[in-house]
Amino acid sequence: MMNSFNKEKMNAEEYTAFINNVKLENRFIRFKSVFGIGELNLHPAKDRHTGQIKGVKPLTEEEKRGALYWVEPTTSRKITNETILDLSIYMDAIDWAWIRHCKGIAQSEEDMRKSDLVYFYVYDEEKESERQLAHSSAVLQALLFISNTPDPKLSQKARLLGERMETLKPNAIREFLNGMAKSRDIEKVKKIISIYQDADAKEKTFLNDLVDKGIVRLVNDVYKFEHKNLGIGQTQAVAFLKQKENAHLVVKLRSLLYPGLFTDHDYKLDVDQFVVNKDSGIIEDFSDDFGDDESSILRSKKKK
Repeated sequence: MMNSFNKEKMNAEEYTAFINNVKLENRFIRFKSVFGIGELNLHPAKDRHTGQIKGVKPLTEEEKRGALYWVEPTTSRKITNETILDLSIYMDAIDWAWIRHCKGIAQSEEDMRKSDLVYFYVYDEEKESERQLAHSSAVLQALLFISNTPDPKLSQKARLLGERMETLKPNAIREFLNGMAKSRDIEKVKKIISIYQDADAKEKTFLNDLVDKGIVRLVNDVYKFEHKNLGIGQTQAVAFLKQKENAHLVVKLRSLLYPGLFTDHDYKLDVDQFVVNKDSGIIEDFSDDFGDDESSILRSKKKK
Protein backbone atom coordinates (compact mmCIF):
# COMPACT_ATOMS: atom_id res chain seq x y z
CA MET A 1 0.00 0.00 0.00
CA MET A 2 2.91 2.35 0.74
CA ASN A 3 4.08 2.03 -2.85
CA SER A 4 0.78 2.95 -4.48
CA PHE A 5 0.09 6.46 -5.74
CA ASN A 6 -3.02 8.02 -4.27
CA LYS A 7 -3.45 11.72 -4.99
CA GLU A 8 -6.45 11.85 -2.65
CA LYS A 9 -4.09 11.30 0.30
CA MET A 10 -1.73 14.15 -0.67
CA ASN A 11 -2.26 17.78 0.24
CA ALA A 12 -2.53 20.31 -2.60
CA GLU A 13 1.07 21.54 -2.45
CA GLU A 14 2.50 18.03 -2.42
CA TYR A 15 0.31 16.93 -5.30
CA THR A 16 1.34 19.99 -7.37
CA ALA A 17 5.00 19.19 -6.73
CA PHE A 18 4.30 15.60 -7.69
CA ILE A 19 2.63 16.48 -10.99
CA ASN A 20 5.42 18.94 -11.88
CA ASN A 21 8.07 16.28 -11.37
CA VAL A 22 6.54 13.09 -12.72
CA LYS A 23 7.30 13.35 -16.40
CA LEU A 24 8.53 10.67 -18.72
CA GLU A 25 12.05 12.13 -18.91
CA ASN A 26 12.57 12.69 -15.18
CA ARG A 27 10.36 10.23 -13.37
CA PHE A 28 13.45 8.76 -11.73
CA ILE A 29 15.77 10.80 -9.50
CA ARG A 30 19.20 9.19 -9.54
CA PHE A 31 21.81 10.27 -7.00
CA LYS A 32 25.54 10.04 -7.47
CA SER A 33 28.22 10.55 -4.87
CA VAL A 34 30.77 13.25 -5.58
CA PHE A 35 33.46 10.87 -4.33
CA GLY A 36 31.88 7.71 -5.72
CA ILE A 37 31.38 6.23 -2.24
CA GLY A 38 29.79 7.07 1.08
CA GLU A 39 26.32 7.69 2.37
CA LEU A 40 24.32 10.62 3.71
CA ASN A 41 21.54 10.46 6.26
CA LEU A 42 19.22 13.29 5.36
CA HIS A 43 16.70 15.07 7.56
CA PRO A 44 14.18 17.72 6.48
CA ALA A 45 15.46 21.29 6.44
CA LYS A 46 13.42 23.96 8.18
CA ASP A 47 12.60 27.43 6.93
CA ARG A 48 14.32 29.75 9.40
CA HIS A 49 11.50 32.30 9.15
CA THR A 50 8.47 30.03 9.52
CA GLY A 51 10.04 27.06 11.25
CA GLN A 52 8.19 24.79 8.82
CA ILE A 53 9.77 21.95 6.85
CA LYS A 54 10.87 23.11 3.41
CA GLY A 55 9.15 21.54 0.42
CA VAL A 56 6.12 20.06 2.13
CA LYS A 57 3.05 21.48 3.79
CA PRO A 58 2.49 20.36 7.40
CA LEU A 59 -0.57 18.17 7.95
CA THR A 60 -3.10 18.55 10.71
CA GLU A 61 -3.70 15.62 13.04
CA GLU A 62 -6.88 14.86 11.14
CA GLU A 63 -5.05 14.87 7.79
CA LYS A 64 -2.38 12.56 9.19
CA ARG A 65 -4.99 9.99 10.15
CA GLY A 66 -6.04 9.69 6.52
CA ALA A 67 -2.58 9.99 4.93
CA LEU A 68 -0.41 7.12 3.75
CA TYR A 69 2.78 8.96 4.62
CA TRP A 70 3.81 12.35 5.95
CA VAL A 71 7.00 14.13 6.88
CA GLU A 72 8.10 15.02 10.39
CA PRO A 73 11.23 16.84 11.62
CA THR A 74 12.54 13.42 12.68
CA THR A 75 11.98 11.88 9.22
CA SER A 76 15.20 10.60 7.66
CA ARG A 77 16.30 9.09 4.37
CA LYS A 78 19.64 7.47 3.61
CA ILE A 79 21.23 8.39 0.29
CA THR A 80 24.09 6.37 -1.19
CA ASN A 81 25.79 6.31 -4.56
CA GLU A 82 23.24 5.25 -7.22
CA THR A 83 20.23 5.67 -4.93
CA ILE A 84 17.14 6.08 -7.12
CA LEU A 85 13.80 7.66 -6.22
CA ASP A 86 10.81 6.65 -8.31
CA LEU A 87 8.44 9.61 -8.38
CA SER A 88 5.53 7.40 -9.31
CA ILE A 89 5.85 5.95 -5.81
CA TYR A 90 3.99 8.02 -3.24
CA MET A 91 6.66 7.91 -0.53
CA ASP A 92 9.51 8.70 -2.94
CA ALA A 93 7.59 11.64 -4.39
CA ILE A 94 6.96 13.13 -0.95
CA ASP A 95 10.56 12.55 0.17
CA TRP A 96 11.94 14.20 -2.97
CA ALA A 97 9.88 17.29 -2.16
CA TRP A 98 11.96 17.87 0.99
CA ILE A 99 15.25 16.19 0.00
CA ARG A 100 15.78 18.72 -2.80
CA HIS A 101 16.11 21.42 -0.13
CA CYS A 102 18.75 19.61 1.92
CA LYS A 103 22.31 20.88 2.18
CA GLY A 104 24.87 18.68 0.50
CA ILE A 105 22.55 17.79 -2.38
CA ALA A 106 23.02 19.46 -5.80
CA GLN A 107 20.20 19.47 -8.34
CA SER A 108 22.59 18.67 -11.21
CA GLU A 109 26.19 17.80 -11.97
CA GLU A 110 26.73 21.35 -13.19
CA ASP A 111 25.52 22.75 -9.84
CA MET A 112 27.76 20.26 -8.06
CA ARG A 113 30.84 21.68 -9.78
CA LYS A 114 30.04 25.14 -8.44
CA SER A 115 30.18 24.18 -4.77
CA ASP A 116 32.65 22.52 -2.43
CA LEU A 117 29.88 21.70 0.06
CA VAL A 118 28.09 19.10 -2.06
CA TYR A 119 28.32 15.37 -1.37
CA PHE A 120 25.66 14.02 -3.70
CA TYR A 121 24.08 15.31 -6.89
CA VAL A 122 21.17 14.40 -9.14
CA TYR A 123 22.45 12.71 -12.27
CA ASP A 124 20.48 13.08 -15.48
CA GLU A 125 22.20 11.10 -18.22
CA GLU A 126 20.50 12.90 -21.11
CA LYS A 127 21.10 16.38 -19.72
CA GLU A 128 24.68 15.52 -18.82
CA SER A 129 25.33 14.32 -22.39
CA GLU A 130 23.90 17.59 -23.72
CA ARG A 131 26.03 19.58 -21.26
CA GLN A 132 29.20 17.72 -22.23
CA LEU A 133 28.49 18.24 -25.93
CA ALA A 134 27.92 21.97 -25.40
CA HIS A 135 31.06 22.19 -23.30
CA SER A 136 33.17 20.41 -25.94
CA SER A 137 31.83 22.72 -28.65
CA ALA A 138 32.66 25.78 -26.55
CA VAL A 139 36.19 24.51 -25.91
CA LEU A 140 36.79 23.95 -29.63
CA GLN A 141 35.49 27.43 -30.43
CA ALA A 142 37.73 29.03 -27.79
CA LEU A 143 40.81 27.10 -28.96
CA LEU A 144 40.13 28.12 -32.57
CA PHE A 145 39.95 31.78 -31.58
CA ILE A 146 43.27 31.52 -29.77
CA SER A 147 44.90 29.59 -32.61
CA ASN A 148 44.00 32.35 -35.07
CA THR A 149 45.39 35.10 -32.83
CA PRO A 150 48.72 36.54 -34.06
CA ASP A 151 51.54 36.46 -31.51
CA PRO A 152 51.70 40.30 -31.10
CA LYS A 153 48.05 40.39 -30.02
CA LEU A 154 48.14 37.60 -27.44
CA SER A 155 49.08 39.91 -24.57
CA GLN A 156 46.19 42.21 -25.55
CA LYS A 157 43.76 39.31 -25.27
CA ALA A 158 45.19 38.36 -21.89
CA ARG A 159 44.78 41.98 -20.80
CA LEU A 160 41.08 41.82 -21.64
CA LEU A 161 40.92 38.95 -19.14
CA GLY A 162 42.54 41.15 -16.53
CA GLU A 163 46.00 39.55 -16.88
CA ARG A 164 49.21 41.53 -17.48
CA MET A 165 51.46 39.37 -19.65
CA GLU A 166 53.29 41.90 -21.80
CA THR A 167 56.68 40.66 -20.56
CA LEU A 168 56.00 37.00 -21.32
CA LYS A 169 56.86 35.21 -24.55
CA PRO A 170 53.99 34.48 -26.97
CA ASN A 171 54.16 30.73 -26.35
CA ALA A 172 53.71 31.26 -22.61
CA ILE A 173 50.70 33.51 -23.14
CA ARG A 174 49.19 31.09 -25.66
CA GLU A 175 49.67 28.23 -23.20
CA PHE A 176 47.84 30.22 -20.51
CA LEU A 177 44.93 31.03 -22.82
CA ASN A 178 44.70 27.44 -24.08
CA GLY A 179 44.69 26.15 -20.52
CA MET A 180 41.78 28.43 -19.67
CA ALA A 181 39.94 27.38 -22.83
CA LYS A 182 40.28 23.70 -21.87
CA SER A 183 38.98 24.25 -18.34
CA ARG A 184 36.22 22.02 -16.97
CA ASP A 185 34.66 25.23 -15.67
CA ILE A 186 32.39 26.33 -18.51
CA GLU A 187 32.41 29.91 -17.21
CA LYS A 188 36.16 30.16 -17.87
CA VAL A 189 35.66 28.81 -21.39
CA LYS A 190 32.86 31.32 -21.99
CA LYS A 191 35.11 34.11 -20.76
CA ILE A 192 37.68 33.27 -23.44
CA ILE A 193 34.97 33.27 -26.12
CA SER A 194 33.53 36.55 -24.83
CA ILE A 195 36.75 38.54 -25.35
CA TYR A 196 36.70 37.54 -29.02
CA GLN A 197 33.00 38.14 -29.54
CA ASP A 198 32.86 41.37 -27.54
CA ALA A 199 31.80 44.13 -29.93
CA ASP A 200 33.88 46.58 -27.88
CA ALA A 201 37.03 44.45 -27.68
CA LYS A 202 39.10 46.70 -29.96
CA GLU A 203 38.02 49.84 -28.16
CA LYS A 204 38.86 48.30 -24.79
CA THR A 205 42.29 47.28 -26.07
CA PHE A 206 42.82 50.77 -27.47
CA LEU A 207 41.92 52.23 -24.07
CA ASN A 208 44.23 49.80 -22.26
CA ASP A 209 47.12 50.77 -24.55
CA LEU A 210 46.48 54.46 -23.93
CA VAL A 211 46.62 53.89 -20.17
CA ASP A 212 49.77 51.74 -20.44
CA LYS A 213 51.56 54.45 -22.42
CA GLY A 214 50.49 57.11 -19.93
CA ILE A 215 48.51 59.03 -22.52
CA VAL A 216 45.28 58.48 -20.64
CA ARG A 217 45.34 58.43 -16.84
CA LEU A 218 43.19 56.13 -14.75
CA VAL A 219 42.45 57.81 -11.42
CA ASN A 220 39.95 56.21 -9.03
CA ASP A 221 38.36 54.37 -11.96
CA VAL A 222 38.02 57.63 -13.93
CA TYR A 223 39.69 57.76 -17.35
CA LYS A 224 41.27 61.18 -17.97
CA PHE A 225 43.02 62.74 -20.95
CA GLU A 226 44.68 66.03 -20.09
CA HIS A 227 41.87 67.93 -18.32
CA LYS A 228 39.03 65.97 -19.88
CA ASN A 229 37.18 63.06 -18.27
CA LEU A 230 36.50 60.25 -20.73
CA GLY A 231 34.23 58.39 -18.34
CA ILE A 232 33.90 56.57 -15.04
CA GLY A 233 34.82 52.96 -15.62
CA GLN A 234 35.72 51.22 -18.84
CA THR A 235 32.14 51.02 -20.12
CA GLN A 236 31.63 54.80 -20.01
CA ALA A 237 35.06 55.49 -21.50
CA VAL A 238 34.40 53.13 -24.42
CA ALA A 239 31.02 54.79 -25.00
CA PHE A 240 32.81 58.14 -25.08
CA LEU A 241 35.17 56.90 -27.81
CA LYS A 242 32.19 55.78 -29.87
CA GLN A 243 30.45 59.13 -29.85
CA LYS A 244 30.73 60.90 -33.20
CA GLU A 245 31.29 64.30 -31.63
CA ASN A 246 34.54 62.96 -30.12
CA ALA A 247 36.05 61.98 -33.47
CA HIS A 248 38.76 64.67 -33.39
CA LEU A 249 39.89 63.55 -29.95
CA VAL A 250 39.96 59.88 -30.98
CA VAL A 251 42.21 60.69 -33.92
CA LYS A 252 44.47 62.75 -31.64
CA LEU A 253 44.73 59.85 -29.21
CA ARG A 254 45.70 57.54 -32.06
CA SER A 255 48.39 59.93 -33.20
CA LEU A 256 49.80 60.11 -29.67
CA LEU A 257 49.67 56.34 -29.23
CA TYR A 258 51.53 55.76 -32.52
CA PRO A 259 53.84 58.80 -32.87
CA GLY A 260 55.48 59.15 -36.26
CA LEU A 261 52.90 56.99 -38.01
CA PHE A 262 50.36 59.79 -38.48
CA THR A 263 51.18 63.12 -40.11
CA ASP A 264 49.11 66.30 -39.95
CA HIS A 265 47.72 65.29 -43.35
CA ASP A 266 46.68 61.88 -41.97
CA TYR A 267 45.01 63.58 -39.02
CA LYS A 268 42.95 65.88 -41.26
CA LEU A 269 42.16 63.05 -43.68
CA ASP A 270 40.85 60.78 -40.93
CA VAL A 271 38.59 63.45 -39.49
CA ASP A 272 37.33 64.46 -42.94
CA GLN A 273 36.52 60.83 -43.71
CA PHE A 274 34.57 60.61 -40.50
CA VAL A 275 32.59 63.76 -41.27
CA VAL A 276 31.78 62.52 -44.78
CA ASN A 277 30.55 59.18 -43.43
CA LYS A 278 28.12 60.56 -40.90
CA ASP A 279 25.92 57.49 -41.06
CA SER A 280 28.73 55.22 -39.90
CA GLY A 281 29.92 55.47 -36.32
CA ILE A 282 33.37 56.36 -35.09
CA ILE A 283 34.15 52.72 -34.45
CA GLU A 284 33.25 51.60 -37.94
CA ASP A 285 35.50 54.28 -39.41
CA PHE A 286 38.49 53.48 -37.22
CA SER A 287 37.88 49.82 -36.46
CA ASP A 288 40.89 48.65 -38.43
CA ASP A 289 43.20 50.63 -36.16
CA PHE A 290 41.63 50.17 -32.73
CA GLY A 291 43.70 47.69 -30.78
CA ASP A 292 46.21 47.10 -33.59
CA ASP A 293 49.93 47.31 -32.99
CA GLU A 294 52.15 49.84 -34.73
CA SER A 295 53.41 47.40 -37.37
CA SER A 296 49.86 46.47 -38.37
CA ILE A 297 48.87 50.10 -38.80
CA LEU A 298 52.05 50.84 -40.75
CA ARG A 299 51.30 47.98 -43.15
CA SER A 300 47.75 49.27 -43.53
CA LYS A 301 48.99 52.77 -44.32
CA LYS A 302 51.40 51.47 -46.94
CA LYS A 303 48.58 49.66 -48.72
CA LYS A 304 46.62 52.92 -48.89
